[in-house]
Amino acid sequence: MRKMATLLAAAAIALAPTAYAQTETPAVPETAQAPAPNIEKVEIVALQELSEADQTRVTSATSQTSEADLQSLRTSLDGNQQAAAALQAEGLTTQSVIAVSMGADGTLLLITNES
Repeated sequence: MRKMATLLAAAAIALAPTAYAQTETPAVPETAQAPAPNIEKVEIVALQELSEADQTRVTSATSQTSEADLQSLRTSLDGNQQAAAALQAEGLTTQSVIAVSMGADGTLLLITNES
């Protein structure tokens, strides 16, 4: 099974860099930020399909995520044509997405709470 290095944090950084633009002191100067990775493909997986260890990690990460952060993530996904199209093809919406992970190979993994 894939390792999930970061779930919501990676997505928030990759898909919604402007959400963090309002902090008083940027963690990294704007000129030093790496560009958002290109999305090569989108995979959708239901939480129940993950290994127990990955389910535990996702559940732990999502329990520490505010509703506002989750809504910001979903808004970013709505604005991404590839993610929105992949969800639509599966009969899902961004409201189903509870976590994401961006792989080094350009795979955006959308984890949903629906099978």
